[in-house]
Amino acid sequence: MRRFACHQYSSMAWRSAALVALVLAGCWAAAAQDAPFDVAALAAQSQGALAVGGTAQGELTLDVPVQWWAVPLVYGDTIFIAANAGPGAGLMPRLRLVSPDGALVALDDNPASSQNVLIRQFSAPSDGAYYLEVGALRQSVGAYTVLIGRLPATLEGQPTPTPLHVPAAVTASPAPAAERAPTSAPTLTPAPGVVSQGTLVIGQTVEGVLPAGARYSYTFEGAGGMPLVIDLTAPGGGSAPVLDPYLELYGPSGTLLFENDDADYFQINARLAIRLPVTGKYTVVARSFGDGSGGAYRLSVQIGALWE
Repeated sequence: MRRFACHQYSSMAWRSAALVALVLAGCWAAAAQDAPFDVAALAAQSQGALAVGGTAQGELTLDVPVQWWAVPLVYGDTIFIAANAGPGAGLMPRLRLVSPDGALVALDDNPASSQNVLIRQFSAPSDGAYYLEVGALRQSVGAYTVLIGRLPATLEGQPTPTPLHVPAAVTASPAPAAERAPTSAPTLTPAPGVVSQGTLVIGQTVEGVLPAGARYSYTFEGAGGMPLVIDLTAPGGGSAPVLDPYLELYGPSGTLLFENDDADYFQINARLAIRLPVTGKYTVVARSFGDGSGGAYRLSVQIGALWE
């Protein structure tokens, strides 16, 4: 009995010590993860500068599983960052953004198995050189393309960041002509029967019922170069009327830019996976193919990863 009890106590003590060791290891790992990046080292490893509105290409290998890009930002810049694997590549990329003081400030929220990754929104709290890491998951390799775009003010959706540093005696330059809001909304004259349903925000999904032969329009603000996925689906079924969805997208000038009937051969739902050509107000029209059906619909406009 004593030997058993002694063994029992020794076992309990060993387990307690092991538990303490695991906790300490976890704390050390967390501390290491929270440690700031060496900005000087990142600058030395940088592949070059990647400005807002620009794109860059790179390639990750087993020997080079990570590449860094310098991203110059100014206080208040609100951006998205998207990247995708090159054609035929098996790369599963990841994105991380580091601030000028070495803190990790943003990372992609896409599944680990995705070849398209996206930092949906980041507002710079200070001006300076940020550093973007494009890395490879699961020892995957291949070429990639990365894009940084500016989000319009109406899409920011975040409180104004508290400035860490605002340069004195600096006058803001006017926005480039391509990014200025139009002085007046263009007159859109699509086919008869179009009924405005108001505005929607990118990232929002709306639902409703489209009468047979009717066309419903929604407007949204978009930035030039922004990759978007617009879906119009027909959730109706059974005895309910089934809509055969058809999508149209009109640009800021009122010109029809894109249209789609079926996303693929296996469904009737419509999809547009496109890149916006310019900054401005766009109009998406939900209708049925040939205006010959009606029923319930679901419309979504999402920022997507690059669709090449």
